[in-house]
Amino acid sequence: MDADSKVILDSLDLSSFNVIDVDCFGIDFDLYKRILESKQLKKPVRIIYTLVSHQLVGMHKSGIEMFCLHNIYNKCKGMFNAKTVEYFYQLLANYGVKEVKYYENRGKFYIQYGYFVLE
Repeated sequence: MDADSKVILDSLDLSSFNVIDVDCFGIDFDLYKRILESKQLKKPVRIIYTLVSHQLVGMHKSGIEMFCLHNIYNKCKGMFNAKTVEYFYQLLANYGVKEVKYYENRGKFYIQYGYFVLE
């Protein structure tokens, strides 16, 4: 059975949580944006995340849209895919996140486990 994390997120009362764990393959920019913009969040809240990135794994469609890369992305996908984590940090900075703590594993895929606190 599959579940769409965005549908589940929309049905949750986020004010009940002081820790939210986001673990999806790739980086679902829209999911993070929904959390960061939620009026329900009771701050401070710690967001734990797992990022999986690779030059050959496409950037999530929501990231392409969010950073207005429609016109150029298909011409040089590998370049943007390699910088997906940098776009993630830009998203966080756009919402006032100043500090992120993480551990990274650079194998076949770039995997980063980390957290940040929304104050």
